[in-house]
Amino acid sequence: MKKKDGSIRFCVDYRKLNDLTRKDAYLLPRIETCLGTLSGAAWYSTFDLRSGFHQVAMRPADKNKTTFICHRGTY
Repeated sequence: MKKKDGSIRFCVDYRKLNDLTRKDAYLLPRIETCLGTLSGAAWYSTFDLRSGFHQVAMRPADKNKTTFICHRGTY
């Protein structure tokens, strides 16, 4: 597909992948609800998702919820 200026537009069609993906039945919470749960808290923390997620313990049954596949393998 081309852009208005004639250059090529990079597109990825994820429809086949979406058909194979197990759908998540959980709704996203409202931001007001998330922020409301923090009110009055004494401590907050953050995670470095670039490398920190490798350090969080996970049940083997939950691995399929976090796996992704690329040309170098499954992670």
